Amino acid sequence: MGKGLQEICEAAVLEGRQIDLTGCFYEVSGPYAFVPCTYYPLLAGLARTQRMSQVLDVGTRYGGSILAVRKGLAEPHPDRPVLVTVDLTEHQGHALQRYPEIRRILGDGAAAAIVARVAKCFEPPIDMVFLDAVHTMEHTRACFEGYGRSLNPRFIVLDDIHLNASMARLWKELQSWFPADQVFDATEVAGRSSDCGFGVIEYRRG
Repeated sequence: MGKGLQEICEAAVLEGRQIDLTGCFYEVSGPYAFVPCTYYPLLAGLARTQRMSQVLDVGTRYGGSILAVRKGLAEPHPDRPVLVTVDLTEHQGHALQRYPEIRRILGDGAAAAIVARVAKCFEPPIDMVFLDAVHTMEHTRACFEGYGRSLNPRFIVLDDIHLNASMARLWKELQSWFPADQVFDATEVAGRSSDCGFGVIEYRRG
């Protein structure tokens, strides 16, 4: 019998904490400037422990999340990794410039044209989709459904599931779509604050 989702996440965090995530950051000013987010070890650890090779990140900002995934990839990797990140805005000064293997797409991640463009980058089923763009039920659900259908990922990971009432409604709805053992509130495991939240869904059983 395989590991449960909570066990997978806990093992990923332990592995991710051993990975050097220097250069992975969410912002370039303020108290957390150039500091890895608390959930980056979970993303990096999932990439490594699950031997991922195809990952989509929706909500690039300064590239910290997709770079954490890149650093988590096993070396040498048996396959040629496909890493794509999508955002409406291209922020200057991010670390992705040093990683040409990470493909950047500018546009609204929920738009049908962008979903179709992204899908052409991959060979489904893929390993993981990370959603951290517009934190509303409508936008995040559109991304969840669009990339779920087109990419059939094993995991869909969502940041900020408790950030506001809209995201809380979405998380409750998603919980009703899947068996209980395929949905895990990883807020505590990821070290995320309770008013932000962090969720992991095993969209496709491994």
